[in-house]
Amino acid sequence: MADTGRVIYFFLLAGQGILLALAVLRESQAFWLNSGGYPVWLRELVESGFYPYLVCLSILHWSCWPGRSKSLLNWTLWGVCTFLWGVSILCFSWNNLENLFSGRGLHEHSL
Repeated sequence: MADTGRVIYFFLLAGQGILLALAVLRESQAFWLNSGGYPVWLRELVESGFYPYLVCLSILHWSCWPGRSKSLLNWTLWGVCTFLWGVSILCFSWNNLENLFSGRGLHEHSL
């Protein structure tokens, strides 16, 4: 029987990968201008669902801390998920920080 903790961490890893993909799309000017051929439903999903997904995934991630687990695999999976979570946060925050420091609007995208 599979360890349920590992199953949760694998699902969490997949969720963090999706979050990273959404964060990259969210900061792409080609995505919002539809010059990349992205479907409208995907833009609407990213626009309306990104922050709720981020909050739910963050709560799930930080509530699944391995704690006293002695399994190296559990700690490794959780660590990789933490890295992906941090990269996702940095990815969608970086453009906004650049805009604030250069005097542009908060959600402007530059090529």
